[in-house]
Amino acid sequence: MPFSVLLAQDSLWNTYTDISKINLANPISKTVSSAYSNQSSKLPEIYQSLALKPGLQHKGNIPNSFVTKKIILKFNLCNSADSAVSVWFFPGFYFTDIRLYKLQGNGIQKLPSVLPPITDSVGYRQISLPAGDSTTIYAELTFLKTYINSVRPRLIKLNYVKYFIAELRSSSNENDLMTYVFCGLLLMMILYSFSNFMQGANPEFLFYSGYAFFLGGMLLTKAMYGYRCSTTSFFFEAYFDFIMQGLGIMFYMIFMQRFLTTKSKHPFLQKLYNAGISLLSISLLFYTFFHYFTDNYNIENLIENATKVLLLVMIVIFLVYSLRSWKDKLMRYLFWGNLCLFIFSLISQLAVMLTPVFRTFPGIFSSSLFYYEIGLFLELVF
Repeated sequence: MPFSVLLAQDSLWNTYTDISKINLANPISKTVSSAYSNQSSKLPEIYQSLALKPGLQHKGNIPNSFVTKKIILKFNLCNSADSAVSVWFFPGFYFTDIRLYKLQGNGIQKLPSVLPPITDSVGYRQISLPAGDSTTIYAELTFLKTYINSVRPRLIKLNYVKYFIAELRSSSNENDLMTYVFCGLLLMMILYSFSNFMQGANPEFLFYSGYAFFLGGMLLTKAMYGYRCSTTSFFFEAYFDFIMQGLGIMFYMIFMQRFLTTKSKHPFLQKLYNAGISLLSISLLFYTFFHYFTDNYNIENLIENATKVLLLVMIVIFLVYSLRSWKDKLMRYLFWGNLCLFIFSLISQLAVMLTPVFRTFPGIFSSSLFYYEIGLFLELVF
């Protein structure tokens, strides 16, 4: 491709970031050019034909239709110091693969993958420049299959990376504290329910222990692995969070069938919960299939969201049924608990769908997980 055409595609071709002047961590979103490519494409073969555009094409969360593509970032670096300088390149969270290339001669050369000696090392790559040198870098990034992907490339001073991670995680300290407290309450419920089961008084509480275990596990891993770049955090964020949530709700439905003796006293609820268990089983199977065996993230995300919406519809049906059985004191308590769960689960789902709006809220009120935990807590109270 003619050099003049490449310049027309990339208006930032002569903009350089001096890595010797990076004090702590410098964002480079305004000095990169970006383009998307197919998963099967090889950057050394297509880099000259990329339709690079100045800046980032998506400044918030990446649309679902782009999650299974690669994003290519191009940026220029220089080193004005009189000695070699190294920095860490951090493109943002939730990238399963990061490959760096430098422009050399008539092609691009792959840089060695040098990672920092820390737990979250998979999210960082080292870039080094000799004294007085400059180069053009191509970063080939593969997204994790999740709806919270975003691109926020930064260059971090070599010995500052641990402090940088601590600073990122400090933004969620309030949310994590709330989650740990709630997980402690769930642990108490697990021990109480399991002791009841062991004493033989209420065998159905074994299923309630399963419900509390899986929901508590989901929330605990959210707090432990949030703002982390590791294979474990990627596994939970992209796949196992939804699996644990689904399994927990299945245990809750079985518990309700046993606790309310729905087979004889509430046959409608027996059918409703049987339908819910079947729905969740099918959803989790299809979710697993689309996650591991296809690149169709749109369908995978649709399965997750549709399942959550249908579960909310089931709560509404239960609320209507409870109103018709208002004389039953137990059903009244269950009504108020499920009403609180429905309201706050709905707010939580809206927080996921309207992330830019909720980000303007102060502190923990910007977190979708906070509202879900409040709903679960109020349900436990009733």
